[in-house]
Amino acid sequence: MKIYKYNIELVPEILQIPGMISINERKFLFQYGLEQYRGLGKIIDLGCWLGATTISLAAGLSKNLKCGEKNKNVVAYDLFTWDQSYNKHIKGSRFENLKLYHNIVEIKRDIIKARWTGEKIEFLLIDAMKTPVVTRAIIDEFYSCLIRGKSFVYHQDFDHYLTPWVHILIYLHKPYCKHIHDVSRTGGTVFKVEKSIPKSVLEIDFMNVDESFADNAFKFCISIASELKRNGIAAAQVMYYIYQRKFEKAFIVWTDHLLRNYELSLDFIEVKKIFDKLVLLK
Repeated sequence: MKIYKYNIELVPEILQIPGMISINERKFLFQYGLEQYRGLGKIIDLGCWLGATTISLAAGLSKNLKCGEKNKNVVAYDLFTWDQSYNKHIKGSRFENLKLYHNIVEIKRDIIKARWTGEKIEFLLIDAMKTPVVTRAIIDEFYSCLIRGKSFVYHQDFDHYLTPWVHILIYLHKPYCKHIHDVSRTGGTVFKVEKSIPKSVLEIDFMNVDESFADNAFKFCISIASELKRNGIAAAQVMYYIYQRKFEKAFIVWTDHLLRNYELSLDFIEVKKIFDKLVLLK
């Protein structure tokens, strides 16, 4: 994958699409669709919400001169339902945006129910690993279709404290997937699939690895992250032990990170609130 300089000019429809992704992320995805995609497999967008990620990819692909067949090469998954909590982010928006590239984009809904076809996948964008159940479904359905030496995996929740299983998976897949690019000013980071991931590795219970492995996983993720992402990953380590109900370990990790001069950011404050609430209910 080329080095991204983020000086590419975006087409107007990308800028007009509402969403929570940054301009840099839109530029990265647009540039991938425009210059990097080769048509060796599908582009999968897991968790497209209002379509900002999907439109960025599809707009680039529509102008890609190196790729012949483009019909339905981008497959976008989301529940496509509105929650009142979204209003503070996008007031009055509607799910009409994906129609702009209806010839390139195929729409699917529930990741768990909408089974994958088994076709090869060249680019896997993941913004849907919000629960262990959905994460397991993603691994089972999509990972075996990645192309050795060709495919890219973009973890959009790389710095999110509520999805610590993402960091465990990254470390589990480290012998097979090489970290190649950190998308600046956004939560995402990119890996290239260098080797096929064995079925035995894909089947590992990512919520029940031992503490030593988990600690090494977060240490590795922090080591490859840009400085702005490290606080979120450190908070995710605390959250991993909270999910496991290992409260003593969670408190030790939380305290240790602060002693190591991690900022008492909103992520750390929110994790501590969750910790305190659960300990009181124990």
